[in-house]
Amino acid sequence: MNRGRLFKVLGGFFYLLTLVFVLNLGGVLHGCGGEETSSTDAEFEVGGKDINICKNNFDCSIGYVCENNVCVKYGGDVLSDVPVDVADVRDVSDIPDITDSGDAETPVQVTIYDIQDPDSEKHPAVGSYVFITEVVATSQKFVVSSSSGLNGFFIEEKNGGAYSGILLVGNQDVIGDNLTVEIGNEYDVWGIYKEFKGQNDTYSNSEIEVTQLVLRQKGSTVPDPIKISDPSTIATGGADAEKYQGVLVELNGVSVTKEADTYGEWTVTGGLLVDDIFYSYKPSVGTSFVKLSGILHTSFDNYKLEPRDADDVVVELVDGGVDVITEDTGTIIKQVTIYDIQNESSANHPAENESIVVKGVVVTAPTHSASSSLYGIFAEEKNGGEYSGILVV
Repeated sequence: MNRGRLFKVLGGFFYLLTLVFVLNLGGVLHGCGGEETSSTDAEFEVGGKDINICKNNFDCSIGYVCENNVCVKYGGDVLSDVPVDVADVRDVSDIPDITDSGDAETPVQVTIYDIQDPDSEKHPAVGSYVFITEVVATSQKFVVSSSSGLNGFFIEEKNGGAYSGILLVGNQDVIGDNLTVEIGNEYDVWGIYKEFKGQNDTYSNSEIEVTQLVLRQKGSTVPDPIKISDPSTIATGGADAEKYQGVLVELNGVSVTKEADTYGEWTVTGGLLVDDIFYSYKPSVGTSFVKLSGILHTSFDNYKLEPRDADDVVVELVDGGVDVITEDTGTIIKQVTIYDIQNESSANHPAENESIVVKGVVVTAPTHSASSSLYGIFAEEKNGGEYSGILVV
């Protein structure tokens, strides 16, 4: 072989090696989820869709779903009515493999009714990967487990009713501390349907472990609370407790039968526990309520009512309007009006240096200097009149 032919053969050989290296590098750079892939699972085209090898949806990047062990670019084949132009999409990529029964490979479109009602024809198996749409947040966000870094909030179907509510839980990547959840937010939700068992395995709390959350809009109408005439029916062991789990409910005319314990839980008529996940309030025995509403939640083997804020707790004012509250500090605080304070003849006139709380008054003058070290404002009862104003420092 002469020298010129040898150079041509060697040149062709080096060109082939370079081409192989470039092609292999392309496979590395385009691996699913940014991870290095072998020649058997490099990206390729089938039927005009980009696909990668996968075991489940969590192996695929956002915008892809796992079908027949390949990541398929989402194009409406699985969930044709999912909006693709809404903002605020969050995805979890580190959810562990699902060990519960059910199919966690392909999302199944269901309603909360289907999940919560075991008699529904579309009731999914535990561990199923589900998709629900156009549901409304009925609570603010709260810490589900500080040790596990889980946050959550409650959602409900717009039409409300039995089996309409459920708890969403997620880690920092999907329901993080920086995510603002407002009551009335409307969402589309993807996640794993789970049943969280109690310590004694005597109850099961339905929840969705969120993998993707899409905010559709804000300010949607929140379903009216379901009025419960007999609180015992939704207390632990009650006939209707399961069907109203996760649902916004309302009680009228109930009274406190047991004061708050060290965990902030107190009891009302019918043996129903009231808890403080969202709102801490500790009334004395005998306190009656015009309205007491909140989310019915299950934890530590008991069903509990979870008021969301002060608007969910409307006390029936008796004996001239006194509402005695025990705060977390242990101090007894009497609720009075400015009229009570200023009119010494009032039956509710507080003693000097007694701790009191006055609610719903209006500021009538801006902040001013009351002394060298104190600032104050003037406040007045909304109805005005004699004894209606006071200086607050």
